[in-house]
Amino acid sequence: MYVLMFFLLLVGCEKNHDNTLTIVNNSDITIWWQIGRSYPDTTLSDENEWLVGRNTEQIAKPHSKISSFPSDNRETWFKANFPCDTMMVFVFDSYVMTNLPWEQVKNEYLVLKRYDLSLDDLNRMSWTISYP
Repeated sequence: MYVLMFFLLLVGCEKNHDNTLTIVNNSDITIWWQIGRSYPDTTLSDENEWLVGRNTEQIAKPHSKISSFPSDNRETWFKANFPCDTMMVFVFDSYVMTNLPWEQVKNEYLVLKRYDLSLDDLNRMSWTISYP
């Protein structure tokens, strides 16, 4: 009976994990992250699009992890949103995002790191992106 309950719990947890993208912040700073859809164009988008990223779901405190993107199926979501088969994930320093004007961030490309990930990359990484 206990084995059956454990198996059902394990299957239930795995299903939830299958619908998320996890960002792990291994650094000593708070980071902001944003997804870009315009690959191979790696320039930063206009402010209005990027302001959407200024919410608590896209902020990771030092040495923490956050999960996002609950959806029916992350593979379907990826194929619908990234026709070039590459998702960009931009990581920014929280200080930069809260203290500098967007034009400066954009013009000076104040990105800590950019990840260019295919669906195969994400599957290999178990949909977990670690910074740095």
